Amino acid sequence: MEIDDKSQLPRTITDGIYGAANYLASVKGCFTIICLLVILLPAFLLGPYLPIIDIIQYVGLHNYPPKLSFGPEHIYVFQFTFILPHILLRLLHDMQISAAWQICLLYCLLMLVAFFVLSKIYTIFFKNGKMYYFATAASLFAVWDGLFLWGGPLPFSLAAALFSIAFYYYIREGAYSEDNSIKITAILFLACTSHPFAIPFVLILLGVRFLVQSNNTQRVKALLCMVPIFCFAALIMIDSPESDVKAELLKLVSFHINNLIKNVKMLYLSPKVITEFIYSERMPKTLQIFFWVRSSIILLGFALSAICMFLKSTSRPHRYLYVYVFVTLLLYLTSVDVTDVIVEWPARILSFSGIFLFASGFIVIHQLISKTRLTRPITMAASAWGNAPLIILIVCMSAIHTYLPFNIFYPKSKIFQFNYLQVRSQLIEEASNCFITFRYANLNPYYLHSMEKLLFSDKKIIASGILLENDWHKLQRHNTRVINANNKKEVIYLIYCGKDRLLHVRKLRDGNARELDKKPH
Repeated sequence: MEIDDKSQLPRTITDGIYGAANYLASVKGCFTIICLLVILLPAFLLGPYLPIIDIIQYVGLHNYPPKLSFGPEHIYVFQFTFILPHILLRLLHDMQISAAWQICLLYCLLMLVAFFVLSKIYTIFFKNGKMYYFATAASLFAVWDGLFLWGGPLPFSLAAALFSIAFYYYIREGAYSEDNSIKITAILFLACTSHPFAIPFVLILLGVRFLVQSNNTQRVKALLCMVPIFCFAALIMIDSPESDVKAELLKLVSFHINNLIKNVKMLYLSPKVITEFIYSERMPKTLQIFFWVRSSIILLGFALSAICMFLKSTSRPHRYLYVYVFVTLLLYLTSVDVTDVIVEWPARILSFSGIFLFASGFIVIHQLISKTRLTRPITMAASAWGNAPLIILIVCMSAIHTYLPFNIFYPKSKIFQFNYLQVRSQLIEEASNCFITFRYANLNPYYLHSMEKLLFSDKKIIASGILLENDWHKLQRHNTRVINANNKKEVIYLIYCGKDRLLHVRKLRDGNARELDKKPH
């Protein structure tokens, strides 16, 4: 469209700047800025070597130079699994972004998606109420569950992020009578290309849409959306090199009532046990209390959702959320850990949909309270002074959010960086053109195990002709392979941890260990 009056263009820009300034000066604008600072600043100031093992491992294993994929030592086997993470990590590598900063960027990407999806969903459910701000700020806590950063290993996390975007469009479809079938199907299919184990969650969501929709046309569309997902699942099954795994897959979506009490206990106990195991630090009491409150809100949302989804007064967006939460939590509470197929499956169920399971507690409580006659409508105060207590509350919650999880794993970032750089320098100094196998002795904390995978694709390690093999390469389901190391001498290194938790590296020669380095400072 051609602008006749050239003065309109500067005026449009001025209006845009004025509108942006007004938004930033509003309560919602201040709230958004605070949340973004809480998410972004700790990562970039205290990073980039964030000791989040499930991101580090995938970044390290998939950042090898493209030419190496076709060499005599290392090959990439194409399989219909983890396609999207491969593309994303290869793009980041080709953009010359270091592996360390990729870890930081991926962390921020996942956190930002979680924040914006939650804030959009809460906008639909809470309108302009103060509950919107409280619930959104509180829900930032639910992204980390002590073991996984919202979803699990990176392909799972990316699938969870895409799934959450599709879930938002479902809620929006129910609230505004839209038809987002094509958009939702495309996003859900991308989630499945990120990790095939996203398929059960996708099918649950599509089944919920079929059940909740009253329009027969929309029901047919929900069934049609399942067709490409089923086809992709069949393709993965045919393509999988592990035929013994296929027989165990049904256990992932089966219900074992005898596990109910055990999984309820794990809902409360596992964050403390796992966090202390990974980081070798006692979990602060404040963080323990938070995880107990978090677990209670999830169970309360589960119980109340089962009641509210049958009430006639419950709107379609609420039913979408409640039915999905009920089915998913029932699957978690009765799930079994199928270690041969995927480790920590119950925890991954909880983590994959964790933000929705947590959010449902706030939403269902808000719905029940709003139905009582004792409650007055919650509206925003008109004046800035009237919103001052709210801003103070948000700032305090954001500060607590920064303190609780980050006081455990962010200080480890510097420890990880020191150890990683030291081990790398020792290997380059002592070894060249060799095939390295690592053995561990008292390596503690556990997150330091991910260092081996980050070393795998380190540019300086590759330039020295050093090839590393780890447990990833021994599993047929994964795409990376070390296929030929015959032209290299094998050197076995023993990595162990001293009392100061700083790494020592020793080379094994004739059964004897020779220390390569002095005690680190």
